[in-house]
Amino acid sequence: MAQGDKLVTLDGLKAVFDESGAAETTYNLYTIKGYKNCYINEDGTETGTNAARITTGYIPVDPAKDYIFSIDGESGLAALVFAWYNADKVYISRNNQTSVARAYTASLKKHDAEDSSTRPEGAVFVRIGFQKTGAGFVEHPENALAWHPMLREEGTSGIYVPKHTGKDLFARGRLDSLEGSVNGRFAGKRISILGDSISTFAGNDAQDAADGHKIADGVYTYAGNHCRYPNDSVTSAEQTYWMKLIQSLGMVLGVNESWAGSRVSWGGGESGDYGADIYMGSPTRIGHLGANGTPDIILVNAGTNDIGRRVDVGTFNTEDPRDYSDETIAGLNVRNFADAYRAMLIRLQKAYPLARIVVMLPNYTTSYYDPTSADEYLEMIKTECDYFGIPWADMRTVGVTMFNTGTYFSDGIHPNPAGMELLFEKIEKFFRYTL
Repeated sequence: MAQGDKLVTLDGLKAVFDESGAAETTYNLYTIKGYKNCYINEDGTETGTNAARITTGYIPVDPAKDYIFSIDGESGLAALVFAWYNADKVYISRNNQTSVARAYTASLKKHDAEDSSTRPEGAVFVRIGFQKTGAGFVEHPENALAWHPMLREEGTSGIYVPKHTGKDLFARGRLDSLEGSVNGRFAGKRISILGDSISTFAGNDAQDAADGHKIADGVYTYAGNHCRYPNDSVTSAEQTYWMKLIQSLGMVLGVNESWAGSRVSWGGGESGDYGADIYMGSPTRIGHLGANGTPDIILVNAGTNDIGRRVDVGTFNTEDPRDYSDETIAGLNVRNFADAYRAMLIRLQKAYPLARIVVMLPNYTTSYYDPTSADEYLEMIKTECDYFGIPWADMRTVGVTMFNTGTYFSDGIHPNPAGMELLFEKIEKFFRYTL
């Protein structure tokens, strides 16, 4: 949004402009997008419509982080509730406070089994409900902003929405500006993932595969795919970089089409992680990406196993593919890395022409392959992405070096929770500030 509007940015409550046009940064996660005029009962049910009540939609929270919620209104509230939900948006429990003071702050600490005042285990969404004396929320949901609600990570700074802006924003049809946080552009977007072991999570009911991996139960990764995670360190999907990204930006998971050990290329033959339906750009796997609805975004994290197996790099074919027939696209060469990556990008764009494709370059490692041997593969990925107009994020710059690899990767290539956090921080910033 233009600075002259003196309103909240389209990324949500990230910058509020005063009369001089100066901006201040905020990390406010509160949003009335998806609100209901209801209140959450102790058993998780919702009360009927009531003009004095307003409850937010599902606001994602990171289970590993502490949060602060505060209000500063001209009067107190009759009640304030925090209702907690798991990753499937199933109700867990709530915290209810009555007779809330005009100025009120709540510390929403991450789960601690020995402290009953902390958030419940498994809570990754919160809905925040107000109840006030009198009516007004039904016709004017923006009136909730009169209390200047703020939900932010503990340790970050923030500012309230100025009292004079709230009603103006709605009057001008700027509800999109109040999507509540810097996730505004991505809130509700469906993201599908095409990856290898680093992007897998088999689920709680996964079975063991003959190759030592786990077979996905279909909850987090496409059913039947072979997965590296969970393992001894990454024990929940919420610890993975991609789930952190989804929750941070308020997106929804379409299909995670990741398969441990899979490559972009395929030279013929079949094995546990290698085959006509298993290589990254196969029509089968690309078709799976839309199984839960057409994705708005496709995140591709591919190439690590091609580098590790020293697949022939090949050369980039710059022939314009826009007039290729379906038969030609289905028959594209995938035996070397350059041709296979090109085929994957062509097939993705052909199958999902309106989806935003985002590519992650393979991570830095010293154990699975020599860092210098990766250069020609990564340069090929960048060249092909640039040719097709596809943005790429360089994951070699997350902070992993030759001397600290063991801190972030359990075996030199597969991230532990600390490594997942580094990947998440990098790709989240890329989404926020580059896309």
